[in-house]
Amino acid sequence: MNPPPSRHLILLHGNLGSWRDWDFIITPLREKGISCHPLNLWELIASGCSGLEEAGRRIAALTLPHAPCALMGYSLGGRLALHAMQTAPQAWSGIAFLSTHPGLQTAQERQTRLASDLEQSALCRQLPPRDFLQHWNRQGVLAGSGQGPAPDYPQEQAAQAFDIWSLGRQADMRPHLRDFSGKTIWLAGEQDAKFSALARTIPGISPILVPGAGHRLLQQSPSTILQTALSLFSQE
Repeated sequence: MNPPPSRHLILLHGNLGSWRDWDFIITPLREKGISCHPLNLWELIASGCSGLEEAGRRIAALTLPHAPCALMGYSLGGRLALHAMQTAPQAWSGIAFLSTHPGLQTAQERQTRLASDLEQSALCRQLPPRDFLQHWNRQGVLAGSGQGPAPDYPQEQAAQAFDIWSLGRQADMRPHLRDFSGKTIWLAGEQDAKFSALARTIPGISPILVPGAGHRLLQQSPSTILQTALSLFSQE
């Protein structure tokens, strides 16, 4: 028999983001008896994390005193959540993936993306964070998502993340999602054409498309994110 799920939620922020990006849900969840643990992903890199698989192992290891826990990851954090799920599926009672890429499906796509991310890594080192964030916001996928939070990331660790956590280094994680027996919630902004389309390519998952939102779900639809977190602990 599986142990009952704990009331702990691990939170993984996005690229160029901060663990403080989750502040808006911590108090409301605490009032519901749910303990939130927003991880600082930059500390993983600063402590020598070498890649996606190792990040997944480290994140899963943090849950051991409380497992099974719930997990929520946004964008890059969602991709790391996929690896934490793959590493230790039994550690998670449920996982919510927000604006998450499940993985490229051909070697050529991965090679092209890695080359692009290595260019971003170099530029991230060269430009002051505010200037690099302006450059980052020009991506088509962020159109209609606002400017996001003020830059609050360590420049060197963020530059390394573009390399070691590149989508070009990630396998297609769809098969692992099929094998996961816990609750799975997948959100994409209705106005985020790319990630809405990707969400529909995952067998066995009915994605939730958030009305009026683009890629930056945390800033654009905080009430939806709060309700999603609560639903990870419901018995439905």
